[in-house]
Amino acid sequence: MTTVEYDISTGCKSEYYTLWKTTTVDLRPRDADGNVTEDFRMNSVGGNMHYHVHIRFVQNLAKSKEDAIAKVREMGLPISDSEFEFDLKHYSKPSFEAFGVKMKHKRGKWYANATEDFWQCWKANKDIMKSFGWGCWNHDGTWYMAMKDLA
Repeated sequence: MTTVEYDISTGCKSEYYTLWKTTTVDLRPRDADGNVTEDFRMNSVGGNMHYHVHIRFVQNLAKSKEDAIAKVREMGLPISDSEFEFDLKHYSKPSFEAFGVKMKHKRGKWYANATEDFWQCWKANKDIMKSFGWGCWNHDGTWYMAMKDLA
């Protein structure tokens, strides 16, 4: 199953309403009840064969909310007006989930508290995960997992 969502937020300069495209490919095997039976399997280059999330910048839309909404309508994208309800001075980026938690973005990294799923995968595939930008660190007794920016 592949899903595509469009998010509206701001870029690093916080000057424009910006269009982001998030593509999720979820091919995880499921049982008859729809429950996921296997989360992670390596492909030939060390990525997850079953689940991928790609976040990509599409374009800056406009500096004003009205112009940005008009541009999205021109493009024919199914985005509700409520997605534009934020102040342009606020920096935000779309987020994604990894290892069962929502990742936060700061200084070019996506990060969250490390989960048991992350640790299992890290122990089995540490070198490959490092080559794809994953890492972890301990701060004041709390372990975090992180991935370099996807956008």
